[in-house]
Amino acid sequence: ALVDGSLPTLIADKDGKAVGGNGTITAATLDGTTLKVTDSTGNTTSVALQ
Repeated sequence: ALVDGSLPTLIADKDGKAVGGNGTITAATLDGTTLKVTDSTGNTTSVALQ
């Protein structure tokens, strides 16, 4: 468990494969059912949560 008591979770694509990559996350926001993750280069990736 993390310091706040939460558990780390993987995000999977529609085929059940884990979504991932290298880099540093600088921000993560939830916009409805879309998780928007911004990395240290300023790129934002949107992940639909369904």
